[in-house]
Amino acid sequence: MQLLKEIGRWILGATLLVIALKLAENIHISIETAGKVIHINAMLFLLIVLPGIWILGLVMRLLRYFFKQRIPDTRRQHQQILANYEAAVQCVFEGRYQKALQHVEQGEHIITTLNERDWIDRRILFKLIAARACLLDRKLEQAEQLVEDPLLQRPAADTARCLIGAQVALERKQPEKALEYLDYLEKHQGLHRQAYQLKLRALQRAGQWARINETIEMMQRRGFIESVAATHLERVAAVHRVRECEAHPKSLQALWNGLPEMLQQHPDLLREYLDRADTITEFDSIVWLFKAVERSLDQQWDDALWMAYALHPAQFSQRALSHAETWLTQHPTNTQLLYGLGLICQRLKLWGKARSYLEAAQSIYSDRKITYALINLFKAEGHPEEAEALLMKTLQSELEAAA
Repeated sequence: MQLLKEIGRWILGATLLVIALKLAENIHISIETAGKVIHINAMLFLLIVLPGIWILGLVMRLLRYFFKQRIPDTRRQHQQILANYEAAVQCVFEGRYQKALQHVEQGEHIITTLNERDWIDRRILFKLIAARACLLDRKLEQAEQLVEDPLLQRPAADTARCLIGAQVALERKQPEKALEYLDYLEKHQGLHRQAYQLKLRALQRAGQWARINETIEMMQRRGFIESVAATHLERVAAVHRVRECEAHPKSLQALWNGLPEMLQQHPDLLREYLDRADTITEFDSIVWLFKAVERSLDQQWDDALWMAYALHPAQFSQRALSHAETWLTQHPTNTQLLYGLGLICQRLKLWGKARSYLEAAQSIYSDRKITYALINLFKAEGHPEEAEALLMKTLQSELEAAA
């Protein structure tokens, strides 16, 4: 029906054109220009003008047809891009990472066919979604390639790019590279809570314990970490710094002076200092450390700290013995305290005291190390018979227990 209408229009137009040309045969048009009169036959005028009008109309119809087709197609493509973006995000949340990558690929393909610069932000988002999906799907090499894509090297993508890059680097056991991402982000955009937590992990894995306190301080200012967690991390960092520190009195004391007062009283940290200083036999050079241990034990008793204090090779002073005997009035039945006192007395060659303390410890709790300390004491006193008798008794008891 539409075709018949179109044919009818063409026939009517042709008929009218023929009639117009026939009527215009004997008509002349005069045009005066610059004092001259030009005579034009009306038929010739129509033959020139009418085809031009017809061609112009044809061009307009073609343009109108083109835009009618193109605009709906473009709108549909835009909708497809948005649909793929939303589907990709949903798939990442649902754990369907491969499906998310498919939606990303489809969305990027449509954007490429459009070749529109206005969609650059959406392309960046597609790249970031793909990188996140690869990270969660453990496709770390592919995730790293996406993070390093030139398209993502823009300020608008810095935060997401650096966070994903740091996570990928940590998963690939590259903490130094993770810190490069996070240091760059901190310098250009600043860090939020998650980024600071990521930085703490990277610093611990990289063994950069000196930087942890600085990071914790920044997090406390912003309220990103609780005081209990901050204290724990500071203690862990301090312990590792002690282990890495040179076993020299001045080096240890310099590191000690930089600690918060709360950490200076912590038993775990004090034990680390005593262990690190186990090669230092000169009492006066580390008397500051022994005094710190004594203050800590005055406030809160700790068996492990006491034994580290009592067994230290430089610990054989009468002052330490007097201090320890004061603790004994507070903990009269503490086996470890009695055992340690016996060892200190043995070093000071106070044989009688050493024997009474070790025997008291053994009477409360029979322990192999206490028994062998008594055997060594008998030998040092010049009583090999007693030492041998106790040794045989101990071996007999062990054999009976094993049977």
